[in-house]
Amino acid sequence: LPAKQQNELIARAALAAISKLGIADKDIQTDQLSINQRFVDDGGRVGRQVLDGYTVRNMFAVTLNDPAKVDALVSGVLAAGVTHLLNVDFQTSALKKHREMARELAVQAAREKAEKMAAALGVKLGTPIQISEIQHNTGNSYYSSWSGDNWGNPRRNNSVSSQVQVQVSGGDATEGIALGKVAVRASVNITFELAR
Repeated sequence: LPAKQQNELIARAALAAISKLGIADKDIQTDQLSINQRFVDDGGRVGRQVLDGYTVRNMFAVTLNDPAKVDALVSGVLAAGVTHLLNVDFQTSALKKHREMARELAVQAAREKAEKMAAALGVKLGTPIQISEIQHNTGNSYYSSWSGDNWGNPRRNNSVSSQVQVQVSGGDATEGIALGKVAVRASVNITFELAR
């Protein structure tokens, strides 16, 4: 197929441009390869279509550890003939540290909310009996929970939620690319016992 051959030429040129920046092979992965028929109207009969050719898409996922190379990478692959650039995503390499910080802040905020709510009701905040967490950081969702031993206690009706976001600096902007800050979020839902 001429479309496949043309795609292979562009893919080889794009891979060469990526490698030229010193990006390791382990950080370059074929993400998707598709070959689809392309149809056009026949022109004679209404609703009749004829095969016009093929569309070939070869998508690469590239992990770049040096933000200063983003602009050169984009320019290099576009010059190699790449026609689409999708999902440029900036993440922090210290995600675990920032996630833990956001989680701790979310738990503190939830406790403070619960204490104020309990005080407004004229009761005291008791032991946490259930904690659940949902995070949305990188497109993947992470869920975990913990439950105490007091499930049968009817006085455990004080449930509070809190969401905290930690900002991580991205560094200097490059030509045409604003790195800004990466948001790391943690959400918690805590159920406390109430006591008089």
